[in-house]
Amino acid sequence: QAQYSAFALVVCRRPKDGKFLMIHEPANLCKPTKDRPLYWLPAGRLDAGEGFVDAAVRETKEEGGVDIRVVGVLRFKLDSSETWRVVLLAEPLVGDDEMVPCKSVPDLESCGAMWVDVTDLEKLDSQKHFRASDPLTYFPMVDNAIVNDKLE
Repeated sequence: QAQYSAFALVVCRRPKDGKFLMIHEPANLCKPTKDRPLYWLPAGRLDAGEGFVDAAVRETKEEGGVDIRVVGVLRFKLDSSETWRVVLLAEPLVGDDEMVPCKSVPDLESCGAMWVDVTDLEKLDSQKHFRASDPLTYFPMVDNAIVNDKLE
């Protein structure tokens, strides 16, 4: 455990089809419900001696079953309890033409993962289906920036 509290959050976009990786988290991690699994980004606390990029790579592999490379930073956040949260932009570590499968067998890290299109988010209720609203914030932002060639 690191001496300070810091978390890496990952927005992973698959270049082949523009879909984003979402994690189906175990119910006991999902506040305030704790009674059912909810969807969110790959994310987790930094381990002792670990940097944000290393934590992002590790958490995405553990929770989503996908090897990634970080290609950018979307946001730095410092909350009221002085906890750092860094939102990183990533893509799978494969060629642009490959469809990358994600985790489908539940374990202690997650119930599984799935690739979603931004339009799929419209079918979900942020209160019932998401651990937090981050996918609703970051997926459209990244999708719009990439489609309009604004993300460099």
